[in-house]
Amino acid sequence: MKVSSRQQQIVVALLAGNNTLPQLIRLSGFAEITERTLQRDLNELIELGIVSRQGEARAISYTVVPKGKINLALSESQLETFLANEDRPTLQYDFDRLESLRQSALFAPPELLLLDGYNSVFQQKLQTASPDIIRRERERITIELSWKSSQFEGNTYSLLETETLLKDGIPAKGKTPEETTMVLNHKKL
Repeated sequence: MKVSSRQQQIVVALLAGNNTLPQLIRLSGFAEITERTLQRDLNELIELGIVSRQGEARAISYTVVPKGKINLALSESQLETFLANEDRPTLQYDFDRLESLRQSALFAPPELLLLDGYNSVFQQKLQTASPDIIRRERERITIELSWKSSQFEGNTYSLLETETLLKDGIPAKGKTPEETTMVLNHKKL
């Protein structure tokens, strides 16, 4: 699915509540774009199954369908602008998005071929790797996963302190017992 950056801007504007062509035209980001070009972009988004059209004549409005929300590429500033809208409704889990994921191909055919190639190489290397290398990789992944998971929850252990705790059982100085327990519990998962 090839969506231009301008079409991405249209999707963001629709998500922000600008659901009609006149509303889109008035936005500063579309000041240099003709009404005809915006209409053409909207029609392409409809053909791609990203946007749907409701109503007739002057009462036409557009909405982003769940498929259109899946691969929405937002810059940091666009995301901040979108989330800064205090009038937005309370967000709830969108179960339609799961159905869209099930029905949509997340990867293009060339990407699937590339992924299959990488997977084949990985499987071959896994079969020929020594047990020591596999053990060390699992240990490294466990340490990094425990560290990052704990960090998400506010833990202040560094990666090296986490490694020392998990390998040698030595808690870091200046850390609370709760933080130490958190890291150890993540290892058990």
